[in-house]
Amino acid sequence: MPTSSSSSVQAARQVLADRLREMRRDAGLEGKQLAAACGWHPSKVSRIATAKSMEADDGRHDGGPMPPEAPRDPQPSGGDSDNT
Repeated sequence: MPTSSSSSVQAARQVLADRLREMRRDAGLEGKQLAAACGWHPSKVSRIATAKSMEADDGRHDGGPMPPEAPRDPQPSGGDSDNT
């Protein structure tokens, strides 16, 4: 039986969780220390380490610094840029 997309995603989350725990332990860090070092909210580390969803329940970004807003297209000029 083929693997569903959701089970593939969950398997990838579990691999990431296992690797994060291994790296955190090797570095001698607690979850809160890792969060602080990464600039993340401690709940983000917890969700990753327990292979939970990577997003907040309401679909918003989950606590770390927000990614920069995408640059907007410049306003089209009216031809001549010198408006004197």
